[in-house]
Amino acid sequence: MRSAIDVPADSSDKPHPAARRTRTPWRAGVAGLVLLGTAGAMMAYGAPAHASTPAARGGTLVSATLLQRLSAASVRAELAAARLGPGAPALGGGEVRHGVDAYRVTYRTTDENGRPVVASGLVALPAEGPASLPVVSYTHGTTATKADVPSSFGLGKDHAVEGRWSAELFASAGFAVTEPDYVGMGSGTGPIEYLIARSEASAAADLLTAARTLAGSRHDSLRRGVLVTGFSEGGQAAMALGRTLQRSHGYFRPRALAPVAGPYELSTAELPGLFNGQVSQLVEPYYVGYVLTSWNRIYHLYAKPSDAFRAPYASKMAGLYNGGQQDAAIVAALPATLRQLLTPRYYALLQHPTASVRRAFAANDTCGWTPDVPVRMFAASGDTTVTPADAAQCVRAIRSRGGDASVIQFGNGSHDVSDFLALHQIVRWFLRLG
Repeated sequence: MRSAIDVPADSSDKPHPAARRTRTPWRAGVAGLVLLGTAGAMMAYGAPAHASTPAARGGTLVSATLLQRLSAASVRAELAAARLGPGAPALGGGEVRHGVDAYRVTYRTTDENGRPVVASGLVALPAEGPASLPVVSYTHGTTATKADVPSSFGLGKDHAVEGRWSAELFASAGFAVTEPDYVGMGSGTGPIEYLIARSEASAAADLLTAARTLAGSRHDSLRRGVLVTGFSEGGQAAMALGRTLQRSHGYFRPRALAPVAGPYELSTAELPGLFNGQVSQLVEPYYVGYVLTSWNRIYHLYAKPSDAFRAPYASKMAGLYNGGQQDAAIVAALPATLRQLLTPRYYALLQHPTASVRRAFAANDTCGWTPDVPVRMFAASGDTTVTPADAAQCVRAIRSRGGDASVIQFGNGSHDVSDFLALHQIVRWFLRLG
């Protein structure tokens, strides 16, 4: 049964504190913010969020809570000041046309093994405007912190604002926006499934269906064509979602793909990049530790942590990546290099993967298909977190099969900067496509 949607009394026309800060990192978060709108009404559908039964259908909306309603002026001011650091370019609010209603939603989806779980995510809708809305799916970059996800909407201590700013950018331009937290993240059930293409796609696709239900309760409708984008891990997830939507026979279909700095070719670009100098040694322990810890539950890559990780790190890995630690704390707890983290045997195994390791990485490559919609991939030549070879290889593969794909490359920008630069172009491209 649907309930009325009430607007939190203190949430309108108040710029987010990040709009007044000059050092708000994309992933590092905003300190000292107060959650607004917790008194907003919740729309309840079906069983409580913790319930999970085989009969639950993927995409079923469990709950939707209005977090904030922002005026167009508030969004414009916030985006005009949104930047990665002092002297960095602002995200900008040149395409703002509408205010934004932001909802935290929970919904049914499935994990890598097809088991039913509950997931959470963010849905942002124009506060006014046409009833028939074009749809953008934005999938976020890597975080190992369960609370550091789009559904937090950047509210609360140390929550990153990637999900908030990207949602504001697209929703204020007139799009319905969906941003999944991914399986095991946010308030979802089950363990974290990091960089798992299948569950990334199911979480994103089922959130689209849940958002359609939410929009219908507001007497809005969502168009069938989905404009798909995402950053870093979200770039990989964007390609996985596009593949799922193109192969499915559901309501939604891909309209265009615009992934940014994603590890699309894990087995042939990112894994070799760990050892050929294309990926920085500074980031390798965090990312490889996260991948192995998450993937081992699914692919059984080692029998016990000490098979893969040196002491004293072997006993710490599960606790570091259980979702309760901030990314900065995880990095501080790990050694400086991958060779110091992994046992000699496992370091050599990643350099010369066994068949089982190769299969695990290949299972999460997302370029082995031919999109029937235009693809624009964005990459920075100076990116040493996700090698630009990922985008180059992926585009070549799509073109070789007759697909329409291109790379838009930025000079020597960093990994995070590539998303900021790309979003300017993506929102304008999506507006032209409609």
